[in-house]
Amino acid sequence: MNGPDQPDLPDLPEQEEPMQSWIDQLAEALGEKPTTAGETSEILTVARDVAHRVERKLTPVSTYLLGLAVGRRLADGADRRSALDERAARLRAVLPEAPEEGEDSPVPADGP
Repeated sequence: MNGPDQPDLPDLPEQEEPMQSWIDQLAEALGEKPTTAGETSEILTVARDVAHRVERKLTPVSTYLLGLAVGRRLADGADRRSALDERAARLRAVLPEAPEEGEDSPVPADGP
């Protein structure tokens, strides 16, 4: 059920509809357009990569920094998808290599 200002989203499994609805409400509350399915997928993929290859507790900070960098590119005139793709690529460029199956992250965790 997409409105005139809503991006076209694929049909979501029933359990994902409340999550997408909430994230759309959050975007509106923050004065932003809702994310497209592609943008959401890219953000979640980057967050997963940080969680698995660096440290889970750094995931929110890394996505915050990604958002700041995307916003800066938007202010420079880039379109939203290009800005996200460019900055996600830069984030990935500084990630350590993925650990082998069964190995811990190559970046040591601080504390418990």
